[in-house]
Amino acid sequence: LPTVPPELLQYVNRDFMNAFITVGSWVVAMLFINHLISCCWYGVGTAFEGLPTWVEVCRQAYLLHAGTEPGHFYYYATSLHWALTMFTPASMEVVPENSYERVFTIATILTAIVCFSSFLSSITATVMRFRLARQEQAKHKAKLAQFLQENHISLGLGVCIRASVNFKAAQTTHVHRIHQSDVPQLEQLPDNLKEQLNLEIFLPVI
Repeated sequence: LPTVPPELLQYVNRDFMNAFITVGSWVVAMLFINHLISCCWYGVGTAFEGLPTWVEVCRQAYLLHAGTEPGHFYYYATSLHWALTMFTPASMEVVPENSYERVFTIATILTAIVCFSSFLSSITATVMRFRLARQEQAKHKAKLAQFLQENHISLGLGVCIRASVNFKAAQTTHVHRIHQSDVPQLEQLPDNLKEQLNLEIFLPVI
């Protein structure tokens, strides 16, 4: 994430941003995968002459209702709609019209089983982490409020304490550096490499 100014840290919820970015990334990835599948689906529908194809069936239906030839956007939107229905329980009027299209449909369904399962599990895990983090924050805030109330802390001091606690919590959430002790593999390095590593880490400080 981009660096957030310190004065704005208390107004930014890191857990929410992580959840939003994770879910958004998965949605974009799924749309990109469906875009590729829809392009391939249209390619399969136009690759074979002399066979009934979904493209020709859609063209005839469009001509019957609109009286004009469908444009490229109509075919793309129809293909994308079909691809999305392969990943969800939805349905539509476009179906395979020949053996090649049916084989492609089977392959797409098998791909969708794997991708959509991963998509759902990732979103579920992200939402659960977000909910647990919010519950933990709410519990800490409730304990602080109870402490201030039981000890009859003045309103002005209580507001200052809460603001300081929220600011420190935001800083702790946003700034997290990995220390050398957090990387067990570094303990396996030879002594000369450890010395060089420590020299490059601490020389700017010295």
